[in-house]
Amino acid sequence: MPISVSLQDMFSYSAALTILLVVLVAIPLIVLLIMKLKGFKLPERKKKKAEAPKPYVRKRSIQEIKADYLKQIDAIEKQYNNKEIDDREAYIRLSKVVRTFVQEMTGIKAMNLTLSEIKELNLPKLADLIAEFYRPEFAYDSEGADTVRHIADARTVVTQWN
Repeated sequence: MPISVSLQDMFSYSAALTILLVVLVAIPLIVLLIMKLKGFKLPERKKKKAEAPKPYVRKRSIQEIKADYLKQIDAIEKQYNNKEIDDREAYIRLSKVVRTFVQEMTGIKAMNLTLSEIKELNLPKLADLIAEFYRPEFAYDSEGADTVRHIADARTVVTQWN
């Protein structure tokens, strides 16, 4: 059974389609040119005025908050010293404690922020601490991490927070 394939000539499509496409492209260009020449301007969009952020109100006193988070850091230190958790787990917990502390003190959801976003908040002590936590927190092997010093640093950030 013979099979024959006949291909359509390259430019054998309808001329009406070509004319229609040219017209559809030309009409908006002509309208735009006329509007430009006559000086017609589109109305400007009204920009919404930025509302002042509502002041954050803490549910507990600063002393209560600090005492609570210092207890949490002490618990992490105790577990680390008793070899109940390794370096990486200590850093993960410290990061969570410090970030939730900042959230409770300022209302900023620090748990959801990256290091670069924390740096943009202009909280240098927090940014430096979180930067120190990054490698041991996310590395498979946290060899060479100075966990004891970083626990003390986390305690200092909580204690010295204004």
